[in-house]
Amino acid sequence: MPDPATPTLILTAAAVKKLVESATSDLYTLAKSHLNISLKKLKIKKQTDTIFKNIIALRKVKTILQTEREVDLTTFYYPAKAIIGRERVTINQLEDFKHDGNILLEGTAGLGKSTLLRYLATVDFCLNRKIPVFIELRKARGNARLVDNLIQELNDLGIECDVKIFELLASEGRITIFLDAFDEAKHETREELISDIQSLSRRFEKIQFVITSRPDTGISSCPFLRVFKVAELEDNDHEEIIKKMCASTSTATTIIQQINKESTGMRDLLTTPLMVALLVIRHRIDQSIPQNGIAFYDSLFPLLLLSHDKNKGGYTRPRKSKLEDSSLEDFFNTLSFITRKEGETSFTTKDLSQHAKTTLQILAIKMEPDNLLSDIIDITCLMVRDSEEVKYIHKSVQEYHAALCIKNHPDKNAVKFYETMAVKWHAWRQELIFLSQIDRYRFEKYFRVPSFTALLLEKGSKVGQNKFATKFFGDDILTIDKETRRLDSYTWESSKHYPINNMTESNYITELINLDYSSVDINKSRDSSGTYRFKLKDLLQDISVGSKISDLISIIHRELESQLNEAKNFVASIESRRAVFEF
Repeated sequence: MPDPATPTLILTAAAVKKLVESATSDLYTLAKSHLNISLKKLKIKKQTDTIFKNIIALRKVKTILQTEREVDLTTFYYPAKAIIGRERVTINQLEDFKHDGNILLEGTAGLGKSTLLRYLATVDFCLNRKIPVFIELRKARGNARLVDNLIQELNDLGIECDVKIFELLASEGRITIFLDAFDEAKHETREELISDIQSLSRRFEKIQFVITSRPDTGISSCPFLRVFKVAELEDNDHEEIIKKMCASTSTATTIIQQINKESTGMRDLLTTPLMVALLVIRHRIDQSIPQNGIAFYDSLFPLLLLSHDKNKGGYTRPRKSKLEDSSLEDFFNTLSFITRKEGETSFTTKDLSQHAKTTLQILAIKMEPDNLLSDIIDITCLMVRDSEEVKYIHKSVQEYHAALCIKNHPDKNAVKFYETMAVKWHAWRQELIFLSQIDRYRFEKYFRVPSFTALLLEKGSKVGQNKFATKFFGDDILTIDKETRRLDSYTWESSKHYPINNMTESNYITELINLDYSSVDINKSRDSSGTYRFKLKDLLQDISVGSKISDLISIIHRELESQLNEAKNFVASIESRRAVFEF
């Protein structure tokens, strides 16, 4: 097996050219023998150069490190890992999945799913001589069925194709279909797309689909797909990627040393190739490493503005908006908040322009929105054009700048936001994490203190531990396996409360769900097939585990009281300091 750090499974251009000639000759022979198609009809041999160029083009991508021209992915690719069973497995080729059926590669933004898919498509051709039919689903014709898009892609690749030829190639297993970013397919086409994939899979047993998607799009529940999670970076993965991304070994060594020496918080942030790339960009600009995630995000926008002018060799490019840095960032912050409120991270040009108009109205700026958007996209690259769409390079960038928008607003607006978060905090959780650091006083006073107080106080009096356990944990569901009498699952009804939700990964909770339930009175269970289901309030009355559960929840109760006091003390300390400046 080749060294996973070097993509030796991808052949040189010259070797690929010979492989294309051989593969196209085989396809011509296959088509002629099965369909009696003449060379004049199929024209595959004459299209060898076109096919070669298009297969090589699969390896060419634009990256955030190089936005002006395409680069060969073999120059920067670091093998991704997938979760197979309970193990992280390095993926060098499709065979590494140990599954010859359809594959869904699922993962959050920034994990390099699209780059991985292109890599796998190229390797599959080099190893198995299967023609890669690669479609970016956001670019697919929305009014066409999948088979029509596949036939069109084969024609674009250089293979003159119609329905009969497609059916022949599919039935003989001569093609592999790669569908990139199901989450970016138009919502109204997704159900039909899933149906088409399933239909083609059933009809052509030798055909294989390899699809990428973010979570929660619905496609992962399809029975004809095996889902593999693309793993986040761990251990020293980020170091190997930095070595790939940097122009010199000395630069890479400097960045890695600074991360290890000065910035332990940065290691936790570097969980995706995209975030590593952003770090490399920052170091390229000012040769520094931020001390934590907040410092990383906070300096990114102004540094990218500075970088653009530096890269012009002293020439400062006139901005279409003519706004100063601070005003341009205010616009970006507000736009990020507006689009987050709408739940959108990618937009048509028309929709983004409308969001920009709304932003300008809020900021009381009279200007053409397209000028501002042009500056944001062309100068900062925090939003990028992709065909007919514009999108944030990473959702966390949008989330941070939405949080910054709240932080920069006066108390009246911020208080209204924090009060609304009492019921909407689930949807804004990442923003609240950022705000707990960049706007801590108002976060503590108007959100955290009220949230904790609602749990721990009732009509001005403390809620006792027993009442606390029954009131807030009582409806949690414990499911116990009938044979092993071990906990099978735990359903967190209590996690709807923000303070408790933040503790559901604590050691106390781990101990709670791992108690020995072998002596529990099963008569109190809500029986279901294969398991016993209990509400926690019923188990609190059980002789064998009730007192143990109560003791664990009492620890949580005390910890929440401690956190509430800490928040109150912080607020009091800030307000006492403010009093010094009152006259």
